Amino acid sequence: MSHLLLRGIVLASVLLMSTAPGGAVALFPAAAPATPLRPTMPTAGVAGLIAVTVHAQGRVRSHGVPLAVRAGPGAGYPVIGHRLSGSLIDLAYSTRGSSVEGDARWYRLADGPGFVSARYILSGTILPRREPSS
Repeated sequence: MSHLLLRGIVLASVLLMSTAPGGAVALFPAAAPATPLRPTMPTAGVAGLIAVTVHAQGRVRSHGVPLAVRAGPGAGYPVIGHRLSGSLIDLAYSTRGSSVEGDARWYRLADGPGFVSARYILSGTILPRREPSS
């Protein structure tokens, strides 16, 4: 459970929920100090609070070669970019796709279009799961 210090009061929980296009929403006071989370896409505030979409991060572990970013969650989709081995990437959500070395999980990138195989991403965060669209 996440905790925040708000004007000397510890809030027991922070609103975390799935949102489109992915990620979680956390509510922070407008004058809150910097947080170690990576906020993106600020949205309208409610009663002096600012809603910020927060995404998980993962490290590319593709054994020294660039990792293919694909148009969809599977090896059959076209390659639309690459991420360097060892780099940190922002992840929006997890979904099922074609299996890569026994792992059928794919991550949607939060900072642009595309999916990467979870087989090559080291992330200590449980991501929201979305079912593939039909």
